[in-house]
Amino acid sequence: IIKTHESEKTAIVEEPKAGKTKEADKKDSVQTKPAPVKKQVPQGHTQFAKYNSFGDKKVNLDEGRKVVCMFAAGCDHCRATAKEICGLAKADPSFPDVYILFMDEETFLINDFFKEAQCTYPYKILDIPEFWSVLGTGKSTPGVFHLNNGNIVKWYEGINDNKFDPKGFKKALDSTK
Repeated sequence: IIKTHESEKTAIVEEPKAGKTKEADKKDSVQTKPAPVKKQVPQGHTQFAKYNSFGDKKVNLDEGRKVVCMFAAGCDHCRATAKEICGLAKADPSFPDVYILFMDEETFLINDFFKEAQCTYPYKILDIPEFWSVLGTGKSTPGVFHLNNGNIVKWYEGINDNKFDPKGFKKALDSTK
């Protein structure tokens, strides 16, 4: 390699290092992709944290990946959503645990609800004012929340613009694996 210094009109000759060219250096170096780093999710706190007992099962809903559903046992849209969630859970062994908060209305239909959904999940019954307070003012059933370490990753409510979307929900779940 010859370099010319303009002001002195002299040439400087540089030899390639150790007899290798830049092309040879490239071939000898190993290009590896760094291993994917699992994102650390900061600990959050949801409105579901206080519900830590589902029958005999103790749980921290704000720890790890969870699905929390807010349903009314007699609601046809809630039943259809539960059936779709059941299908997703059966198809994916890494599907998060599902917990249901039922509104204290037509609770005598809960067994029929689970028969129609084709799955049974731990559940808790909330009185009507508390149920609506937790779901949120102006929101409607069915309510479905994907939680990751106490952070709401994705949520759906009602039967209109923000209604449950199984494909979108699966995508959100896959993003937290």
